[in-house]
Amino acid sequence: MRIFLDTAPLIYFVEKERRFYQRLLHYFTNCVIHSHILQTSVLTIAEFEIKPRKLGNEQLIRSCDSLLNTLIEIRNIDIQTSKTSALLRAHYRSLKSADSLQLTAALHSESDVFLTNDKRLKMVKEVNVKLVTDL
Repeated sequence: MRIFLDTAPLIYFVEKERRFYQRLLHYFTNCVIHSHILQTSVLTIAEFEIKPRKLGNEQLIRSCDSLLNTLIEIRNIDIQTSKTSALLRAHYRSLKSADSLQLTAALHSESDVFLTNDKRLKMVKEVNVKLVTDL
């Protein structure tokens, strides 16, 4: 099984966000036990690093990098991903560019699940969107 991680679940996990950390720890542990493939895109790195860089928190960036380098595959966003993203945005007009790119990266990587905490993304039927709150 392939699970694509949106930015929020990664932030919650690395920052040990009290509302979601335990459920994500359990979920990710199950993924590792069952040899599921965890993926995200380069966009997640760009989004994740904003807050730690503003705060000068290099340790948080290193923690994220460590997780990405050991457990999570990083997907690139190429021209085809961008074109498919545009198709999604044309169909789902309220979809933001970053969300559309993430969802398209999940589609192109043949992910079985797109893990996010953005309820609005449940409207996209091309991807199996799962919310952190439902774990």
